[in-house]
Amino acid sequence: MRGHLLDLSATGALCHSDMPFRAGDRVLIDADCLGVAGRVVWSGGKRFGLHFEAALPASVLDRVLHQS
Repeated sequence: MRGHLLDLSATGALCHSDMPFRAGDRVLIDADCLGVAGRVVWSGGKRFGLHFEAALPASVLDRVLHQS
């Protein structure tokens, strides 16, 4: 399944996907620069909010946010 990260913080993310998700669903983000698991905390249309199971270290967050 493919999706897009619209916003990212150390503890969660705003995501977009054509596949519907419901609150409580477990999601794994598996990308070249990021691998993290989280739970859907809200869903509306094709957007949903994730809360990560473990906070991202500052070094990882900085690398992802400043990647070109």
